[in-house]
Amino acid sequence: TDVRLTERLHADCIRATMARTSRQLAARRLASELASTGMRRASDTRLAAELALDAGGDVDVDALVGAAEQANSLQDPVTGERFARAAVAAGAGLEAGLALAESLMAQGELAGAEALLTDPGSSADASRDARVALGVCQRFMEELAVLRQHEDADIRRRLALADALHEDFT
Repeated sequence: TDVRLTERLHADCIRATMARTSRQLAARRLASELASTGMRRASDTRLAAELALDAGGDVDVDALVGAAEQANSLQDPVTGERFARAAVAAGAGLEAGLALAESLMAQGELAGAEALLTDPGSSADASRDARVALGVCQRFMEELAVLRQHEDADIRRRLALADALHEDFT
């Protein structure tokens, strides 16, 4: 019997009640079925990466990087971070680090993003990675500076408001 769920939340609830090995087996079977369809939809890359991580097996690093970039572009930085961290742990190069930095920035974790951007680590093709990174890191650092300016302005505004309230009550 085939069952199709209309809400992702229902699937999440069912998975939460399953044993870990059952979840991994189901993820493997779903990943196999998805691969047999030819991955025609744009969201299939992301779904395949998610299923591969859930299955606990080997995951294609390029697919993880692509899924992280796709999640970030869809304004889902938490999922983007999951894929990017898995790609970095699997030995992916600079692209995975940049995707991770982007997801951290989107979540407001500026210190973590800045640390990644200022020390991206070593990679197999350092000269190519360096050329790619120059423009991207510059853009990220500019975005970080703008975010910090907004953060500083917000802090100054809140302090001024607190001072005004304090004066009103004294």
